[in-house]
Amino acid sequence: MPINLSIKNTADVLVGRSKPASPEEDPLSELFARVHERIKASGLTAEEVDAELTGYNAENRF
Repeated sequence: MPINLSIKNTADVLVGRSKPASPEEDPLSELFARVHERIKASGLTAEEVDAELTGYNAENRF
C-alpha cells in the first residue's frame, strides 16, 4: 500500500514547501515510513485511512 500522496503534499505545505536534495535528507521520510508500516500492520486500507482523516478534518475545522 503506497503512502497517500495527498498527505505528503499537505505536509509539504506545512513545512514551507521546501524540498530536500534527496529522500535521505528528508526529515519526513522516516516518519511517513513508520506511519505506513503501522497502517499496513493494522490491516487498514488507504480508503479507510482517508475516510478517518476526512472525518477528523471535518470535525476540527474552525
